[in-house]
Amino acid sequence: MINYSCENQCVVLGLSGGIDSATSAWLLKKRGFKVVAVTFKLWEYRTRRNSEAITDKRVDAAKALCEKIGIEHHVLDISEQFRKDVIEYFLKEYASGRTPNPCVVCNRVVKWKNLVDFADEIGCYFVATGHYARVFPSPIHDFNLLRGADTQKEQSYFLYRLDRNFLARTIFPVGHLTKKQVYEISSTVGLPTITLRESQELCFLPERNLRRFLMDYIPEATQPGPIFDTSGKRVGTHGGIAFYTVGQREGLGGGFKQPMYVVKIIADENAIVVGPKSEVYAREFAVDNLVLHRELKKFRALVKVRYRHEGGMADVEIHGERALVRFDSPQPAITPGQSAVFYDGMVVLGGGIIKEVMA
Repeated sequence: MINYSCENQCVVLGLSGGIDSATSAWLLKKRGFKVVAVTFKLWEYRTRRNSEAITDKRVDAAKALCEKIGIEHHVLDISEQFRKDVIEYFLKEYASGRTPNPCVVCNRVVKWKNLVDFADEIGCYFVATGHYARVFPSPIHDFNLLRGADTQKEQSYFLYRLDRNFLARTIFPVGHLTKKQVYEISSTVGLPTITLRESQELCFLPERNLRRFLMDYIPEATQPGPIFDTSGKRVGTHGGIAFYTVGQREGLGGGFKQPMYVVKIIADENAIVVGPKSEVYAREFAVDNLVLHRELKKFRALVKVRYRHEGGMADVEIHGERALVRFDSPQPAITPGQSAVFYDGMVVLGGGIIKEVMA
């Protein structure tokens, strides 16, 4: 943890009302910061069954917490920006047969930008969130983004796109703690919180009904189409390309002699390609939309291709705005649209969006 000087320092905290951000607020206040909490009003998908917005619950919980520990609380409506920069991206990716990760985009383009802008407006320097990650200064690289101490909950994967200017101003109060320790602190202090889904899930889907959401907004990607095997033979009919992702086994129907998995999605043909589990593994892929925290050309790194991926050692070569990655051993379900994040031990070197799987 960075040894920030807390005396009379102001910090703007993103406060969702959940246990992680609530505990972060209490820890910052205890350390002597002047804490100004901000709860974002995001765009939300509402259905007939869900007329009450998640934001309303979050605002109420955040307000109660702020009153208990004695800090300022503000609500910022960023719903239009969220719709434009996150929801539209999310839908476009699914319609293109890719599997997006909206949290990666939201953190950099929406949440941190608004936290920093609000901090500038009220004269604060620092911003903070309840993510399980850490920031450490470096005499060579300014600031390093590090994995959180809790290996089961750490969230650096979702934060790799934060640039140095953001990192220099960011505090992660619970990044050095485990989830169990956070629960213990919250329980001991008696912090009022609500139960929220983890940050890596879809905060704008109150009923977790991704199928219904996609049918409502991109019906063209939810139409039935052909399933081919890797030899080109038609072997079935799928229920809509938006409902499938590389490595998926469910929803392919029966009649196969062995378990089959999605190997590829071909959006232009409204088709998916399936094969046995061995064909889901690959070693080489291309990445675009790169963000690098160091000047790198060719290097070795542990590479994660999705949040729950343990990662594998790989050679990475940078070619302008694109990277070529080759794993030492084949890895399962390298999925276009997801992020590939590069690590040197605990340090995040950068990453990008998976564009194409070659072999």
